[in-house]
Amino acid sequence: WQDFNRSVPDWLWQVQSDNSGRLVIDVADADYLSSRFRVDKQKLQTSAIFPVDDDVRHPCSYLQEGFRLWQMRPSQMVGFAPRRVVTGGGCYDFYSVWKHIYYPLINTLWVTKGAFLHRDYLEVYFSQDYSHLRKLVDGNLTGEDM
Repeated sequence: WQDFNRSVPDWLWQVQSDNSGRLVIDVADADYLSSRFRVDKQKLQTSAIFPVDDDVRHPCSYLQEGFRLWQMRPSQMVGFAPRRVVTGGGCYDFYSVWKHIYYPLINTLWVTKGAFLHRDYLEVYFSQDYSHLRKLVDGNLTGEDM
């Protein structure tokens, strides 16, 4: 839970309680963009996680199919709403392709609009090798999907 202006609603705590550990609400301890991916692995009972922006909703049928596909190749991400990366002028420009989800040549480096991925990806994200990149993300409040 990354919204420091609002508490986690009681009904959501109840859903977590009713689901015997299959749903984990992780309350961030710091207001950094990267902290949304800092989850205590001891709380997780499965290898699959589904990080998603709090303002994004996906139909249950998409989630079921995405999870089914992820189970076939759990070392890969299965995501929603990819971004097209366009190079030019020595930099990258990101264009949302929400309405064109099957646009050819789409590539996504990290998915914040929803993705099934193995929980070990979180360890990689927080490894010392990438600390300089997390500082850029947290300092600019953008780029976490890189």
